[in-house]
Amino acid sequence: DSGTSIVDVGPLAVLPLAQRADLAPTLLSLTGRNVTIGTGATVATDVGGSIALAVPSTTAGGAIRIDGRLEALAGNISVSAVSGTVTVASTAALVARGVPRIEMDGRGQRDGVVLGGGSVALDAGTVALQTGSLIDVSGASGEIDVPAGGALGLRRSVPVTLASHGGSISVKGQGLIEGTWRGEAGGGGARGGTV
Repeated sequence: DSGTSIVDVGPLAVLPLAQRADLAPTLLSLTGRNVTIGTGATVATDVGGSIALAVPSTTAGGAIRIDGRLEALAGNISVSAVSGTVTVASTAALVARGVPRIEMDGRGQRDGVVLGGGSVALDAGTVALQTGSLIDVSGASGEIDVPAGGALGLRRSVPVTLASHGGSISVKGQGLIEGTWRGEAGGGGARGGTV
């Protein structure tokens, strides 16, 4: 415990997406008798990460209320209150849609992949998805450069659009579903998500 501020130790920086993607995905887990994500709050992981909100299965009558945003792009969101209630309020968004992971190389050429939509799973005794709430596991699209032949040693490339599939939404429990679910394909040739 030196008391030195982290900014005095060295510069703060965010690694490029490709370097972050090579690391283990983030897992955020919140467990308790009552879990609330407030209006305006955002709980987010890096690409491919997971968010888990849970009431322990041994707890009767627990509740999870989401008024804010849970975001795990191309990742997984799990909300579980098996013997309790889950409420996804009108201001809430659970987002696990796909994302392009594309970088430019030293020659100015784009290369990479487009990750598909992730998954959102809700499991509770009672589930309420209020009007205005959103669950989004749509695919994504992005453009890369593919080498094409060139005369006299000239290197040409052709832009190619990649599209990913939508992810999955699973809801288990009794209740009222009035919110919006999205699981669109990222573009031509890709499949939409599953429910």
